[in-house]
Amino acid sequence: LFVARGRGGIAEAMDERVVVGEERLVHRVAAGLFHVIIQHAPALIPNVNRLVQSCRDAGIMVIHTRHVTRPDGSNIGTLGKLIDAIQNGLLAKGSETAELHPDLDVQTNDIILEKPRSGAFSSTDLDNVLRSHGIDTIIVSGTCTNLCCETTAREGATKDYHVFFMEDGTET
Repeated sequence: LFVARGRGGIAEAMDERVVVGEERLVHRVAAGLFHVIIQHAPALIPNVNRLVQSCRDAGIMVIHTRHVTRPDGSNIGTLGKLIDAIQNGLLAKGSETAELHPDLDVQTNDIILEKPRSGAFSSTDLDNVLRSHGIDTIIVSGTCTNLCCETTAREGATKDYHVFFMEDGTET
């Protein structure tokens, strides 16, 4: 997930407060379901990187999210119980497949938010981070449009954030 705030460029066009959301561009996966879902995800990276750079140029903070579970699997939840790859550590903290894609433009000033569920607001401090920076708008991008991206968008909307989807920055 990316979070943003500032003046100029994108920020000015979007009421000076923007959050670029739901980022998970996995590139190495051993599970059939996830392989099908994300096989074209690396093609999104240049588009996402351009938006991220525009946000930075406008003084907007960037937050990346990673769907990460505990290595012992104690918080995999229902999704993890249904998908063998998750049970086998696909999203486990410390695993190569739980890392952000190496071509994603992640800078030292960016925030990396680890989320244990599909939505970036569930069981995280994202809402606190956004509100403490006066952010009221999110732009959603990511791999699983119909799961993580949609969940984050709906959670954000119920918390009164303005939600936008990056048209060329989601996969499914």
